[in-house]
Amino acid sequence: MEKPWLAHYPPSIPATLDYPKKTFSDYLWETAEQYGDKDAIDFFGKTMTFRQVYEQALTFAHFLRRLGVQKRRPGGGDVAKLPAGGDQLLRDAPSGRHRRADESALHRV
Repeated sequence: MEKPWLAHYPPSIPATLDYPKKTFSDYLWETAEQYGDKDAIDFFGKTMTFRQVYEQALTFAHFLRRLGVQKRRPGGGDVAKLPAGGDQLLRDAPSGRHRRADESALHRV
């Protein structure tokens, strides 16, 4: 795939970056733990902390489950992996056992 925008990048900006192999929910969890009360979003004076973003992701995952979105469906496409089991996840989070709840996270619909 041609990427014409790369021609406009300064030489100090790489065209690609290497990231650790983690799920989207891992990144959400880690940033909420590390930067919990710091602002993640500031949009027209409305702010959300990293913890609030994480909690909204949990709420959205529960909403999808209530709509009947399943873990796997034949012929489905990939969606961002979001944590499910949020109340359990939040309860277990301080002990570092968040991955157990995340095993049931949505990853294909």
